[in-house]
Amino acid sequence: MISISARSGGARGSQVYLANADGSNARLMTPNAPSYYHGWSPDGKWLAYTAERNGNFDVYRMAVTGGEEERLTSAKGLDDGPDYSPDGRWIYVNSECTGSFDIWRFPADGSGTDDKLAQQVTRDDREDWFPHPSPDGKWMVFVSFEKGTKGHPANKNVQLPSCACLERS
Repeated sequence: MISISARSGGARGSQVYLANADGSNARLMTPNAPSYYHGWSPDGKWLAYTAERNGNFDVYRMAVTGGEEERLTSAKGLDDGPDYSPDGRWIYVNSECTGSFDIWRFPADGSGTDDKLAQQVTRDDREDWFPHPSPDGKWMVFVSFEKGTKGHPANKNVQLPSCACLERS
């Protein structure tokens, strides 16, 4: 199976679709828009995505069998780029909840009320986006923009730092 984000028909933004690996039998997973697919759980049961609901971008998940979306973050500000740890225990995101973008993680079933279970992973003088844990779970690479960069603009110089910051339990 594959999952993609696409805009179709009269949708007011991107939506998440699930299809067979050859692209056949595509089905709409997120009727609400905008929704942007980012990660598949290691056990193959969940899709993680970022979505704007009520004026705020948060991280959501949905079972690959369909059903209701589950909101996983709730703090004000943009939470984006969810990716699962290889063991499926954590979801890593970039968030601006502290005023600039850093990498955070929270348990795969949600960050709790007011994101109390979220843990900050990076603390640097750059804007860090789109974390990707290594297959062995020991490293993470991410995109890092110059301080003050808003969003993730095209044609902007970035660094691809990595950190051995995933060993914590």
